[in-house]
Amino acid sequence: MKQIDFHILSKDKELTQTLSQTINDIWEDSSIFYESGFEASLESIDHNNKPSVVICDFHLDGGNGLHLFERLKMRGLIDNIYFIIIPDTDDFEQVKSLINFGCDDYLFVDSESTVIYNRIRQAGRILIMKIELERENRKLLLLSQKLKEEADDLMKVSAKFMQARMPSSYEMLNRIASISVWIAKEFNSFSEKELKDLEIASYFSQAGRMFLPDDLLRLPVLSAGIPQHDLMHQVPVAGANIARSVQSFSSVAETIYHIYENFDGTGIPDKVQKWQIPLSSRIIRVVLDFEENKYFRNLNSKDIVEKLKSRVNRLYDGRVVQVLEKYLHEHDENFESDTMTVMIAELQAGMVLTKDIESNSGIKLIGAGSVLNEKTIKMLISHSTTDPVMGYIYVKNNINLKE
Repeated sequence: MKQIDFHILSKDKELTQTLSQTINDIWEDSSIFYESGFEASLESIDHNNKPSVVICDFHLDGGNGLHLFERLKMRGLIDNIYFIIIPDTDDFEQVKSLINFGCDDYLFVDSESTVIYNRIRQAGRILIMKIELERENRKLLLLSQKLKEEADDLMKVSAKFMQARMPSSYEMLNRIASISVWIAKEFNSFSEKELKDLEIASYFSQAGRMFLPDDLLRLPVLSAGIPQHDLMHQVPVAGANIARSVQSFSSVAETIYHIYENFDGTGIPDKVQKWQIPLSSRIIRVVLDFEENKYFRNLNSKDIVEKLKSRVNRLYDGRVVQVLEKYLHEHDENFESDTMTVMIAELQAGMVLTKDIESNSGIKLIGAGSVLNEKTIKMLISHSTTDPVMGYIYVKNNINLKE
């Protein structure tokens, strides 16, 4: 049997002797510590600092068992302790309150020997299982960290391979990953694991291009939503197959596979549409096309966004384009300096919209160029209680508002 320690905290000599004999019969290699005072009991457990079964009288010299339980909890010692309280009465309501307080089990002073035997045996076994579970959890945590580090290494390797074929691709993939994760966080619907998978998929998004001939590497996969060459059809398939070679990358592969689907169902490889396309794929697609317009066509951010907006609902999810625009407002100081962003609670009569206001469900509430008044502001606030406005609201920043 694995060694655990026992602390018998009681003034009852007969009970102490019975408990000691039972412990020695079951856990012969265990150490037993004896105390009857509150402070001495606390210091004994604290000093020992090992996984222990504590069997404690309700009344101790200078305190009681519940106060001792609380002090152990305050010192962070209770996690490695199985705490058995000995009530001063057999009243069921008191016993129930002791268990509800947090004690693991109870023993009556006059419990039969078979009951004492079973409780002590059970306490030790539960404590050992708890210790082993915590040890396994630590192993899983270390394994999870190792897998994360390996995933990070794989992302860098994939990006470096692409850099060998396309010299500026590493920096572009870094930006795609960073912006895509930022946008995903704005949706408040991604778990930490899903965000990590999205980041990995961003770095692997161009892995399928590594098999293209040099002349096709200088072209985006799609132009206006149409493949530039028959070989481009293989890019999402090849990229997904590369990701699937890593067992834990199944969701990453799914994201990569659908990046080049168009929102209206005319894309590749499966021609799925709208919400059939994973949100992670829709996000990367918008950011990828934004970056490729910079890389291949040398356009500025404002012109690219206008181009993306003109293709919303045909190629792109309009909500993603809107959040990309929000990102650029916050991170690109040269992006539309004549516009400022406000929250819905900051709207004032007289503000002029520079962008359509859309709800999270995609409904256009008010069009660009509209001048806000008290009535429209109240309508927006009312609507947002059931269907929130997506992202910030964009208004001209040179309007003199009436006091």
